[in-house]
Amino acid sequence: MPFGKIPEKLQEHYGITVPISSAQAITQKHAHAVKGSQKPAEKITDRDGVELLIAEMDGTMIPIVKTPTNDDKIIDRRKTRSCCWKEARLSLVEIPTQKKQLLEVQ
Repeated sequence: MPFGKIPEKLQEHYGITVPISSAQAITQKHAHAVKGSQKPAEKITDRDGVELLIAEMDGTMIPIVKTPTNDDKIIDRRKTRSCCWKEARLSLVEIPTQKKQLLEVQ
């Protein structure tokens, strides 16, 4: 996603306003942290790998509705509900020659 669209998405999903420059700076800071936390492989294993892996990933934002459950005085919970968004991800990896698939849902 281009940096220019980040403020629009944050406003839509979380109701906050963030300048483009801040979104870019935060993203780059996280990228540097991830790069710094990666450890290069010290030794390549002796196991044989596979020649080809096919991987697919998809994700979406799902609206989550929360209502208070501890207040017995509230009769109509529709008026006290709050909405937030959660990301759902689906990953599928397949080894074509083995008809073996690995599926992960987060």
